[in-house]
Amino acid sequence: MIATAVKRGQNLTSHLLSFARRQTLETIVIDLGGNLPNLTEMLRRALRGDIEIITQAQDCPCRVRVDQGELELALLNLGVNARDAMPDGGVPIAIHSQGRAVRRPRCRRFAGATSW
Repeated sequence: MIATAVKRGQNLTSHLLSFARRQTLETIVIDLGGNLPNLTEMLRRALRGDIEIITQAQDCPCRVRVDQGELELALLNLGVNARDAMPDGGVPIAIHSQGRAVRRPRCRRFAGATSW
């Protein structure tokens, strides 16, 4: 219980520092589908109990290069915005992950994107 509270505090501090841009981003390759249960739990804690969250992940890995804290912050912002748009409840929030192959020529069109 204490370890969980410490971890939440650590994550909050990381988000705040990142938001203030005093922290450099640390991108890593993660399996987005494998992380959906943790991300969903984070959203459930932040949103009202009357908002349903539905997740669906592919069976195969959906690897993305991302800063974990920034991903969590982006999903949290989307969830809070959806919550605020549904003061009396509404439709469930759905999060789906699906992998797509990106070839090098197409990848170069996106600034900072790389293939692996």
